[in-house]
Amino acid sequence: MNWSLVEIRTLSMKAARGAGFSWGLAEEAGLAVRWLQARGMPGVQALAQYLEQCEMSGIDPDKCPLQNGAGVSDGASPEEGELGNIRTPLLLIPFVAQSLAVPSCRLQCGDQQFTISKDGYLFSGSAAQSLTAEAKCGFIHDGKVVPPTDRKSRVPDSDAVHVSTLAKFAHRTYAPATEESRMAGAGAGLSDND
Repeated sequence: MNWSLVEIRTLSMKAARGAGFSWGLAEEAGLAVRWLQARGMPGVQALAQYLEQCEMSGIDPDKCPLQNGAGVSDGASPEEGELGNIRTPLLLIPFVAQSLAVPSCRLQCGDQQFTISKDGYLFSGSAAQSLTAEAKCGFIHDGKVVPPTDRKSRVPDSDAVHVSTLAKFAHRTYAPATEESRMAGAGAGLSDND
């Protein structure tokens, strides 16, 4: 099975909420994953990896790519400079891209470098190499022209294990069924005549 980008955005948003993020940051997570997946980057895998990190060691606001990304989008971060150590820094790229007031910028994440524009990115490594667990990040403006990245419209079957991880986190947002809810019309009620 493969998934549309809209389905993945919604699932990513619910997963982030299920992991403990506010609805606002959860929505940002959904948008970031959709932006990455549309451009052929492993957004689903990045968010699944990050949420698992948060489950093991908690959410650290200083290292959070969603909070730092939202700060970049809102202009709270300097136009150029260091962001510090960021977990799963791939998730920063959509925020940087959407907030650009110049043609492009370079995002340095440890020993990896992305050149980002509003509609694309350049990265010399593989998708797997872009999934650094944590790296010191910073960015500088760059006048380099970045051609738009080819767009994808679906998330492939190969991401099923990562989609399952997101679904596990999303499941935490669902209310459990109760006798009272069934009597009020949820589900089959007292008679299951299917």
